[in-house]
Amino acid sequence: MTMFGRDLLDYIKENQSGTPFAGVDFSLNYINDAKTNIVAVYDTGGYSPDRYHGVSLPIDRPPAQVRIRHTSAKTAWEIANYLYSMLDGMYALMINDREYIQITCTNPPAYLGADEVSTNGKAHEYTLNMYSMIKRT
Repeated sequence: MTMFGRDLLDYIKENQSGTPFAGVDFSLNYINDAKTNIVAVYDTGGYSPDRYHGVSLPIDRPPAQVRIRHTSAKTAWEIANYLYSMLDGMYALMINDREYIQITCTNPPAYLGADEVSTNGKAHEYTLNMYSMIKRT
Protein backbone atom coordinates (compact mmCIF):
# COMPACT_ATOMS: atom_id res chain seq x y z
CA MET A 1 0.00 0.00 0.00
CA THR A 2 1.32 3.41 -0.92
CA MET A 3 1.19 6.40 1.36
CA PHE A 4 1.55 9.14 -1.23
CA GLY A 5 -0.76 11.59 0.57
CA ARG A 6 1.16 11.25 3.85
CA ASP A 7 4.51 11.49 2.09
CA LEU A 8 3.44 14.53 0.08
CA LEU A 9 2.12 16.31 3.18
CA ASP A 10 5.34 15.56 5.08
CA TYR A 11 7.39 16.87 2.14
CA ILE A 12 5.33 20.08 1.99
CA LYS A 13 5.65 20.66 5.73
CA GLU A 14 9.41 20.06 5.68
CA ASN A 15 10.00 22.34 2.67
CA GLN A 16 7.58 25.20 3.26
CA SER A 17 9.14 28.55 3.81
CA GLY A 18 8.27 32.20 3.80
CA THR A 19 5.35 34.26 4.91
CA PRO A 20 2.57 32.67 2.81
CA PHE A 21 2.58 29.74 5.24
CA ALA A 22 2.44 31.83 8.43
CA GLY A 23 -0.59 30.74 10.45
CA VAL A 24 -1.48 27.92 8.05
CA ASP A 25 -2.54 24.52 9.38
CA PHE A 26 -1.95 21.21 7.60
CA SER A 27 -4.25 18.22 7.29
CA LEU A 28 -4.39 14.77 5.69
CA ASN A 29 -7.58 13.57 3.96
CA TYR A 30 -9.92 16.13 5.56
CA ILE A 31 -10.37 19.79 6.34
CA ASN A 32 -11.61 20.73 9.77
CA ASP A 33 -14.37 23.34 9.33
CA ALA A 34 -12.93 25.28 12.27
CA LYS A 35 -9.72 25.86 10.27
CA THR A 36 -9.91 28.51 7.59
CA ASN A 37 -6.23 28.88 6.64
CA ILE A 38 -5.20 25.34 5.74
CA VAL A 39 -3.37 23.14 3.26
CA ALA A 40 -4.88 19.65 3.02
CA VAL A 41 -3.60 16.69 1.05
CA TYR A 42 -6.07 14.02 -0.06
CA ASP A 43 -5.29 10.54 -1.31
CA THR A 44 -7.48 10.07 -4.39
CA GLY A 45 -8.48 7.18 -6.63
CA GLY A 46 -5.52 5.87 -8.50
CA TYR A 47 -4.19 4.30 -11.61
CA SER A 48 -3.27 0.68 -12.03
CA PRO A 49 0.37 -0.18 -11.31
CA ASP A 50 2.82 -0.42 -14.19
CA ARG A 51 4.28 -3.87 -14.67
CA TYR A 52 7.31 -4.45 -16.84
CA HIS A 53 8.76 -7.71 -18.09
CA GLY A 54 11.79 -8.61 -16.05
CA VAL A 55 10.91 -6.32 -13.16
CA SER A 56 9.98 -8.22 -10.03
CA LEU A 57 7.73 -5.57 -8.45
CA PRO A 58 5.31 -3.18 -10.12
CA ILE A 59 5.59 0.58 -10.02
CA ASP A 60 2.66 2.15 -8.16
CA ARG A 61 1.10 5.33 -9.56
CA PRO A 62 -1.03 6.88 -6.83
CA PRO A 63 -2.43 10.39 -7.28
CA ALA A 64 -3.26 12.98 -4.64
CA GLN A 65 -4.97 16.33 -4.45
CA VAL A 66 -3.64 19.36 -2.60
CA ARG A 67 -6.33 21.78 -1.46
CA ILE A 68 -5.45 25.28 -0.27
CA ARG A 69 -7.94 27.40 1.68
CA HIS A 70 -7.20 30.89 3.01
CA THR A 71 -9.16 34.00 3.99
CA SER A 72 -6.83 36.14 1.87
CA ALA A 73 -7.29 35.62 -1.87
CA LYS A 74 -3.72 36.84 -2.43
CA THR A 75 -2.22 34.47 0.15
CA ALA A 76 -4.23 31.50 -1.16
CA TRP A 77 -2.90 32.26 -4.65
CA GLU A 78 0.68 32.64 -3.36
CA ILE A 79 0.56 29.31 -1.50
CA ALA A 80 -0.97 27.52 -4.49
CA ASN A 81 1.69 28.84 -6.86
CA TYR A 82 4.50 28.19 -4.37
CA LEU A 83 3.37 24.55 -4.08
CA TYR A 84 3.01 24.26 -7.85
CA SER A 85 6.59 25.46 -8.35
CA MET A 86 7.88 23.25 -5.55
CA LEU A 87 6.07 20.02 -6.43
CA ASP A 88 5.89 19.93 -10.22
CA GLY A 89 8.56 17.88 -11.94
CA MET A 90 10.38 16.20 -9.06
CA TYR A 91 12.37 13.11 -9.99
CA ALA A 92 14.36 10.47 -8.13
CA LEU A 93 13.78 11.39 -4.50
CA MET A 94 13.24 9.60 -1.22
CA ILE A 95 10.38 10.57 1.09
CA ASN A 96 9.80 8.60 4.30
CA ASP A 97 11.97 5.73 3.03
CA ARG A 98 9.97 5.36 -0.20
CA GLU A 99 11.67 5.79 -3.56
CA TYR A 100 9.77 8.14 -5.85
CA ILE A 101 10.62 7.94 -9.51
CA GLN A 102 8.50 10.97 -10.32
CA ILE A 103 6.08 13.47 -8.79
CA THR A 104 4.35 15.95 -11.08
CA CYS A 105 1.32 18.23 -11.11
CA THR A 106 -1.32 17.29 -13.65
CA ASN A 107 -2.52 20.90 -13.84
CA PRO A 108 -1.62 24.40 -12.70
CA PRO A 109 -3.45 25.65 -9.60
CA ALA A 110 -7.20 25.80 -10.21
CA TYR A 111 -9.28 28.39 -8.38
CA LEU A 112 -12.39 26.84 -6.85
CA GLY A 113 -13.88 30.12 -5.67
CA ALA A 114 -14.76 31.43 -2.23
CA ASP A 115 -16.55 29.15 0.18
CA GLU A 116 -18.49 29.88 3.32
CA VAL A 117 -18.10 26.42 4.83
CA SER A 118 -15.54 27.37 7.42
CA THR A 119 -16.88 28.40 10.80
CA ASN A 120 -14.47 31.34 10.60
CA GLY A 121 -16.06 32.83 7.48
CA LYS A 122 -15.33 33.07 3.79
CA ALA A 123 -12.14 31.56 2.37
CA HIS A 124 -10.64 31.30 -1.10
CA GLU A 125 -9.78 27.83 -2.36
CA TYR A 126 -7.31 26.45 -4.89
CA THR A 127 -6.52 22.88 -5.80
CA LEU A 128 -3.60 21.02 -7.38
CA ASN A 129 -3.78 17.47 -8.65
CA MET A 130 -0.66 15.36 -8.31
CA TYR A 131 0.62 12.20 -9.99
CA SER A 132 3.42 9.98 -8.73
CA MET A 133 5.40 6.89 -9.59
CA ILE A 134 6.77 4.90 -6.64
CA LYS A 135 8.99 1.83 -6.61
CA ARG A 136 7.08 -0.78 -4.64
CA THR A 137 9.09 -2.42 -1.89
